[in-house]
Amino acid sequence: MTNPKVLVFYLSVLPQFVAARQPVLPQLSVLVLTHVLVGLGWVAVVVLLLERTRAVLRRPGVRRWLEAGVGVVFLALAARLLLVPG
Repeated sequence: MTNPKVLVFYLSVLPQFVAARQPVLPQLSVLVLTHVLVGLGWVAVVVLLLERTRAVLRRPGVRRWLEAGVGVVFLALAARLLLVPG
């Protein structure tokens, strides 16, 4: 982990789920395994949903509207940058 905030988060959250009078390593192993499985499950759901939407987003009409919408958003952001004082 290269982000120290993640380490601080885990060090502050995990201890409350570990019983002090029982071996710590098996408890932490279960917590880590649970976290990994939930994370993999979430990523799998996202991949499946994106796989289904890919066919829709590749349609020429949908793509044209999507690109036009993104273009309008970019133009609005550019206008806002031009109008911000200082």
